[in-house]
Amino acid sequence: MTRSTRVMACLFCLATAPMLAAAATEGDQTFPLDARVTLDAYRTAVEARIEAVLVTTRTLAATEQVRSGDWTRMRGPLAVLADGVKENAAVWFARPDGSYFTVAKGPTGESLRERTYFPDLLAGRDVVGALVISKSTGRRSLIVASPVFVDGKVTGVVGVSLDAARLAAALDAAIRLPKDSVFYALDGQGQTALH
Repeated sequence: MTRSTRVMACLFCLATAPMLAAAATEGDQTFPLDARVTLDAYRTAVEARIEAVLVTTRTLAATEQVRSGDWTRMRGPLAVLADGVKENAAVWFARPDGSYFTVAKGPTGESLRERTYFPDLLAGRDVVGALVISKSTGRRSLIVASPVFVDGKVTGVVGVSLDAARLAAALDAAIRLPKDSVFYALDGQGQTALH
């Protein structure tokens, strides 16, 4: 998150500096927008939201229902996560071969094997914030996923595809930036992650 945090900081400062200068010269009577404080608030909100989802995927990955690898046993706990995520997220379980199930569709008949983040999951590492076009929803999504371990071996993955547009809208509502503020966040490849 540190690289993306730096990118977000730079973009936010570039986007808001002209507005801050204009507000200062016009004698605006509204409360001034401090770019650094606002950026920190936005970054904290993003990190808190994604961290909450990550904690949940890790917790679910450790349950007996998910560790069983049996979709009928794990669907219920994954559905609870899907119901609790505000960003219209696709919640999914993938097998090591890349085949996956979503709460909304069950078995999808598709594979996540070619996704750039998938080898990290198979190597036992969490994935946080990978930007993709979701196969489940067709929308720009941020991936938060955790490997499932049985006897020290990765036997599956619990993941959430957060709708990036809805995440940005929820954060905008929470932070309540002025209407003339524009915020962009880029991923490590320069793709727009949040707008």
